[in-house]
Amino acid sequence: MKKFVSTDPQGHKGETDVWLTPLPLLERVGVFDYDPCPHQGHNTASILEQKDGLKSKWQGKVWLNPPYSEAEEWLDKLCTHGYGCALVFARTGSAWIQKYMRAADEICFIRGRISFMRPDGTYGHNAGADSMILCYGCKVKDRSLGVFR
Repeated sequence: MKKFVSTDPQGHKGETDVWLTPLPLLERVGVFDYDPCPHQGHNTASILEQKDGLKSKWQGKVWLNPPYSEAEEWLDKLCTHGYGCALVFARTGSAWIQKYMRAADEICFIRGRISFMRPDGTYGHNAGADSMILCYGCKVKDRSLGVFR
Protein backbone atom coordinates (compact mmCIF):
# COMPACT_ATOMS: atom_id res chain seq x y z
CA MET A 1 0.00 0.00 0.00
CA LYS A 2 1.25 3.47 -0.89
CA LYS A 3 1.79 5.92 1.92
CA PHE A 4 0.08 9.31 1.58
CA VAL A 5 2.57 12.16 1.27
CA SER A 6 1.38 15.73 1.64
CA THR A 7 2.66 18.33 -0.79
CA ASP A 8 1.54 21.11 1.56
CA PRO A 9 4.56 22.81 3.19
CA GLN A 10 4.77 22.03 6.88
CA GLY A 11 4.21 25.69 7.75
CA HIS A 12 0.66 25.62 6.36
CA LYS A 13 -0.68 22.71 8.39
CA GLY A 14 -3.07 24.11 10.97
CA GLU A 15 -0.71 26.93 11.88
CA THR A 16 -3.30 29.62 11.20
CA ASP A 17 -6.55 30.28 9.39
CA VAL A 18 -5.46 33.84 8.60
CA TRP A 19 -4.20 33.95 5.03
CA LEU A 20 -5.01 37.29 3.43
CA THR A 21 -5.94 37.92 -0.18
CA PRO A 22 -3.02 39.42 -2.11
CA LEU A 23 -4.26 42.90 -3.08
CA PRO A 24 -2.89 42.68 -6.66
CA LEU A 25 -5.07 39.58 -7.14
CA LEU A 26 -8.11 41.35 -5.72
CA GLU A 27 -7.60 44.28 -8.13
CA ARG A 28 -7.80 41.81 -11.01
CA VAL A 29 -11.03 40.32 -9.69
CA GLY A 30 -12.94 43.56 -9.24
CA VAL A 31 -14.15 46.23 -6.83
CA PHE A 32 -16.22 45.17 -3.82
CA ASP A 33 -18.60 46.91 -1.47
CA TYR A 34 -18.36 44.63 1.55
CA ASP A 35 -16.00 42.13 3.17
CA PRO A 36 -17.67 40.13 5.97
CA CYS A 37 -14.43 38.66 7.31
CA PRO A 38 -11.66 41.22 6.80
CA HIS A 39 -8.39 41.60 8.64
CA GLN A 40 -7.62 44.96 10.25
CA GLY A 41 -5.54 47.15 7.95
CA HIS A 42 -6.16 44.96 4.88
CA ASN A 43 -8.58 46.96 2.75
CA THR A 44 -10.45 44.59 0.46
CA ALA A 45 -13.77 46.46 0.16
CA SER A 46 -15.47 49.80 0.85
CA ILE A 47 -17.10 48.41 4.01
CA LEU A 48 -15.16 46.09 6.30
CA GLU A 49 -17.26 44.19 8.83
CA GLN A 50 -16.23 44.96 12.40
CA LYS A 51 -18.28 42.28 14.16
CA ASP A 52 -19.27 38.68 13.40
CA GLY A 53 -19.70 38.61 9.63
CA LEU A 54 -21.79 35.46 9.72
CA LYS A 55 -24.38 37.16 11.94
CA SER A 56 -24.32 40.54 10.18
CA LYS A 57 -26.51 41.67 7.29
CA TRP A 58 -24.45 41.63 4.10
CA GLN A 59 -24.69 44.46 1.62
CA GLY A 60 -23.71 45.13 -1.98
CA LYS A 61 -21.09 43.16 -3.86
CA VAL A 62 -19.26 40.92 -1.38
CA TRP A 63 -15.62 39.81 -1.37
CA LEU A 64 -15.17 36.62 0.62
CA ASN A 65 -11.87 34.96 1.51
CA PRO A 66 -13.32 32.80 4.29
CA PRO A 67 -11.50 31.01 7.06
CA TYR A 68 -11.06 27.72 5.20
CA SER A 69 -11.83 25.73 8.34
CA GLU A 70 -15.37 27.20 8.21
CA ALA A 71 -15.75 27.73 4.45
CA GLU A 72 -19.14 26.01 4.14
CA GLU A 73 -20.87 28.37 6.59
CA TRP A 74 -19.51 31.41 4.76
CA LEU A 75 -20.32 30.05 1.31
CA ASP A 76 -23.89 29.25 2.42
CA LYS A 77 -24.33 32.88 3.40
CA LEU A 78 -22.79 34.15 0.14
CA CYS A 79 -25.10 31.91 -1.91
CA THR A 80 -28.09 33.25 0.02
CA HIS A 81 -26.88 36.84 -0.45
CA GLY A 82 -26.42 36.11 -4.18
CA TYR A 83 -23.99 38.89 -5.14
CA GLY A 84 -20.24 38.52 -4.74
CA CYS A 85 -17.13 36.38 -5.14
CA ALA A 86 -15.38 33.86 -2.91
CA LEU A 87 -11.76 32.74 -3.03
CA VAL A 88 -11.44 29.07 -2.06
CA PHE A 89 -9.22 26.09 -2.77
CA ALA A 90 -10.04 24.33 -6.04
CA ARG A 91 -10.46 20.92 -4.48
CA THR A 92 -13.16 20.00 -6.96
CA GLY A 93 -13.27 16.34 -5.95
CA SER A 94 -14.61 17.23 -2.49
CA ALA A 95 -18.37 16.64 -2.33
CA TRP A 96 -19.02 19.69 -0.12
CA ILE A 97 -17.61 22.20 -2.65
CA GLN A 98 -19.56 20.81 -5.60
CA LYS A 99 -22.89 22.28 -4.48
CA TYR A 100 -21.31 25.75 -4.39
CA MET A 101 -19.74 25.22 -7.80
CA ARG A 102 -23.12 24.21 -9.27
CA ALA A 103 -24.74 27.33 -7.76
CA ALA A 104 -22.04 29.70 -9.07
CA ASP A 105 -22.74 31.89 -12.09
CA GLU A 106 -19.03 31.84 -12.92
CA ILE A 107 -15.98 29.95 -11.72
CA CYS A 108 -12.45 31.17 -12.35
CA PHE A 109 -9.75 28.54 -11.91
CA ILE A 110 -6.74 30.74 -11.15
CA ARG A 111 -3.55 30.08 -13.12
CA GLY A 112 -0.78 29.04 -10.74
CA ARG A 113 -0.88 28.87 -6.98
CA ILE A 114 -1.46 31.95 -4.89
CA SER A 115 1.02 33.23 -2.35
CA PHE A 116 -1.28 34.52 0.38
CA MET A 117 -0.32 37.46 2.57
CA ARG A 118 0.34 37.16 6.27
CA PRO A 119 -1.11 39.70 8.71
CA ASP A 120 2.29 41.44 8.88
CA GLY A 121 2.17 42.13 5.11
CA THR A 122 4.76 39.56 4.07
CA TYR A 123 3.91 36.77 1.67
CA GLY A 124 3.80 33.12 2.61
CA HIS A 125 4.82 30.14 0.51
CA ASN A 126 2.57 29.14 -2.37
CA ALA A 127 -0.79 27.81 -1.20
CA GLY A 128 -1.16 24.10 -0.50
CA ALA A 129 -3.61 23.74 -3.38
CA ASP A 130 -4.81 25.50 -6.49
CA SER A 131 -7.46 28.18 -5.96
CA MET A 132 -10.67 29.24 -7.64
CA ILE A 133 -13.04 32.15 -7.42
CA LEU A 134 -16.74 31.36 -7.20
CA CYS A 135 -18.92 34.21 -8.46
CA TYR A 136 -22.58 34.72 -7.74
CA GLY A 137 -24.44 37.42 -9.66
CA CYS A 138 -21.21 38.92 -11.03
CA LYS A 139 -18.04 38.10 -13.00
CA VAL A 140 -14.27 38.42 -12.62
CA LYS A 141 -13.00 41.65 -14.23
CA ASP A 142 -9.62 40.42 -15.61
CA ARG A 143 -10.34 37.58 -18.02
CA SER A 144 -6.63 36.64 -18.20
CA LEU A 145 -6.63 35.62 -14.51
CA GLY A 146 -7.47 32.00 -15.22
CA VAL A 147 -9.69 29.49 -16.92
CA PHE A 148 -13.41 30.10 -16.67
CA ARG A 149 -16.50 27.96 -16.44
